[in-house]
Amino acid sequence: MATYNGLRHLEEQLASLLAALAPDDELVVVDDASTDGTWERLERIGDARVRLHRNRSNLGVRASFERALSLARGEVILLCDQDDVWEPQRRDALLAAFDADPRVTVAVSDATLIDGEGRRIGDSFMATRGGFDGSLAGTLVRSRFLGCAMAVRRSVLATALPIPVRAPMHDMWLGAVGATLGRVAYLDTPLLRYRRHGGNASPSRSPSRLQALRWRLDLVIALAARRFARAPGPSAAPVAGGSDLAAVDAVAGSAPLLRPGALCVGIVVYRSELELLKTCLTKLGRAVCELAPTEARVLIVDNGPQDYSAALAASIAEFAEGALPYRLEVLSGHGNVGYGHGNNLAIERCDAEWHLVLNPDAELEPDALRNGIALLAGDPSVGMVAAWTAGADGQAQHLCKTYPSVAVLGLRALGLPFGRRLAAGYDVLPDPGPVTDVTGRLVSGSFMLCRASVLKSIGGFDPSYFLYFEDFDLSLRLGRVARVLWARDVRIVHHGGSAARKGWLHRRLFVRSAATFFSRHGWRLW
Repeated sequence: MATYNGLRHLEEQLASLLAALAPDDELVVVDDASTDGTWERLERIGDARVRLHRNRSNLGVRASFERALSLARGEVILLCDQDDVWEPQRRDALLAAFDADPRVTVAVSDATLIDGEGRRIGDSFMATRGGFDGSLAGTLVRSRFLGCAMAVRRSVLATALPIPVRAPMHDMWLGAVGATLGRVAYLDTPLLRYRRHGGNASPSRSPSRLQALRWRLDLVIALAARRFARAPGPSAAPVAGGSDLAAVDAVAGSAPLLRPGALCVGIVVYRSELELLKTCLTKLGRAVCELAPTEARVLIVDNGPQDYSAALAASIAEFAEGALPYRLEVLSGHGNVGYGHGNNLAIERCDAEWHLVLNPDAELEPDALRNGIALLAGDPSVGMVAAWTAGADGQAQHLCKTYPSVAVLGLRALGLPFGRRLAAGYDVLPDPGPVTDVTGRLVSGSFMLCRASVLKSIGGFDPSYFLYFEDFDLSLRLGRVARVLWARDVRIVHHGGSAARKGWLHRRLFVRSAATFFSRHGWRLW
């Protein structure tokens, strides 16, 4: 829902909407800097399903809906105006249309018409448009897509966002994109009461013929450009992009493809400490500045539950208020799919030459990326660069390993002191020079700077490792097709700890992943 000075009718809409939602649904509201008490009323809702966001300045209905769509986490997203009234069956009827046919990308219902006082003034909105036609050709003649009566499948957003600046309205654009990606379902039952009054954001009068022609030409051009630029897939929530972040609420940061030589960064989080994450992103920004004019795109993959996701979104929104030297996006709504699978979601979206796998508790030195990319760019045989790592105490963490034995890892997993001493024996000590070739060794996933083409050629991480050993597995597989270097002047600080200090659940995951690893790469008992 997007709101702006809609206090007069907001109460009735909220009552009908919240009554129709299920307990595990969410209502994302973006307020467009209202001045009539709308925001204050929203803050008093007191419903855990409601997530509130406010634009710092008035951006308009299209930008506000764009932000709301980017923040939504559901598989199906229903659009909602501030002044209508939902019929009780609206949610279930629209969801049923998607469940009935996986090809459906957009669903639209009919609506009755009411005036500002709630009096019925028409039985069918679609009848006033000559009936419904959801085809692209029909939309170009006359759009029947009414935003407040629409729902879209999440996969549509990967192509639809950001909404082009010259698109006529968000609903027409979403409908046209959906029509090119799949089927549009129409429900001829009125599922809401559509209020027509003097304060509607949608124009009550038709545009001039010249303006209508311009809109449709812009729509066709934008559709063609967007379909060529990207393929549909799970959606990413744009947070911010470019350097002009004073109007961050109006910016959708995932639009154009990165230029050649650019960098993508994937950061998987699961209840990760938010202050550490912000420190990671700040230090990453400084390292990216050292690469100028290289472009960079940072994708945070949120594996956390809903309560954490809400806190993450608020923290990222606050962080993005400053100027960032990279495009920042959050991928969420997919649940806890594991560390490897989560990283693959970022790798699949990588449109850059270099891809960095980075932990949210890692801090980069300012020249880390510059030095690492120089090694990759200077030798086509190199597929990965690992970092010289120190802990928070400044002591070196030798996270590059030789092939371990079952006994050593078992003692380490138990957290026994002598087990840790034995496990330290498989640490790789670097050569005296600036670079050590560690091809065939095990590299930590806290920092993996890769040639993206090589990373994709081996299929990224193996998702069968839910947690632990997925980085070791990847470094061995990548080492079979390219060289892996450990560079002394590529430096990070890593705040991570061992599985033994994280409880029995982590130990069980560690043992299970170890069994998978040894089964695939060979058993060594001692």
